[in-house]
Amino acid sequence: MRLRYYPFLVDLGDFSASRLGFRVTLRHLASDPSIAELAIDEIYATVSGEEPRRRPSTTEEAVFTFYLALALAKAVGPSLVESLARRYASLASSALTYEDEDSIISIASSAGVRVARSQVSIPWSVGRDGRVRVRVIPYAIPLPDYLTSISDSGMPELELVNQMLSNGKVYVDKNRLVKILGTAFYKRIMERAAELDPEEIENPELVERAREAYERGLRRRRGIAWDRSALPPCIAESLSAIARGAASEGQLYLAATFIGAVGATASELSTTLGLPPDSSRVRGLLNLARLAAERGFTVYTCGEAAKKGLCPSRDSCRAPDPYREYLRRLSLRSRGTRRRGQT
Repeated sequence: MRLRYYPFLVDLGDFSASRLGFRVTLRHLASDPSIAELAIDEIYATVSGEEPRRRPSTTEEAVFTFYLALALAKAVGPSLVESLARRYASLASSALTYEDEDSIISIASSAGVRVARSQVSIPWSVGRDGRVRVRVIPYAIPLPDYLTSISDSGMPELELVNQMLSNGKVYVDKNRLVKILGTAFYKRIMERAAELDPEEIENPELVERAREAYERGLRRRRGIAWDRSALPPCIAESLSAIARGAASEGQLYLAATFIGAVGATASELSTTLGLPPDSSRVRGLLNLARLAAERGFTVYTCGEAAKKGLCPSRDSCRAPDPYREYLRRLSLRSRGTRRRGQT
């Protein structure tokens, strides 16, 4: 079994104690620049759909990266934990294709699914010569394990009615076993996440980097970039007022909801506002943006912004609200770049 593809099958403390001679903690992992960088890359890859810049090259790196990435994801939010769990479960399921039968049975056992060899043969087809061809089903799973494994799988092909059941065992081929184990892997990863306490990372800067990787990944997936020169006039003026410490409640609301919709990071806001990333105004604006997103607050329409005196130059906009105006301007800039033959 190539454990680097199934890091969730081992306990972090037990694994590190056996490999390094001491039990590694999340704080240790967070202080390792190489592991921290790999974990941030995993988060960005999970959200953006892109491949990470570098994959762990050893089993130790793979296990440590998995646990730190999972803890960071938990610090960011439950949706990221679920996405990361699905990603790791999918990668592990793909790796099963290259495992031999003994390894697959061992992996299944570690994931909590009892699997045994089987040589059950069933009639499958009749050839033109009249001979009946049989199909050998190589794996057998006790019925209780099978039902537990497929619960919440959402796959009709795994429903019990579509399987061969005999003597309290469900007989499956390798393709179906891989799907069953994919569901079991996801559940095991979520169990690992429940055991982790992000507070043990003790590295606020790394947690913030994880949030930024998450937000950058979302924008990448949605095709949205952060471009100061494309900001609509009302947003530019609101951010300028915030930087000066002279923003009204309306400007704070408009800027916060806009940033929440676009997903700007602390470093991007720092550059835009001309303030340090850890300044109270940058942090406060990001906190407002997250709170607005969590409560479902939306960006003012241009009409609403005008009524509240927040629209300094409405005639220059061609969309009904600042967010869509921003996307329109990004699109125009992108087309202009392509026409000039730049990348």
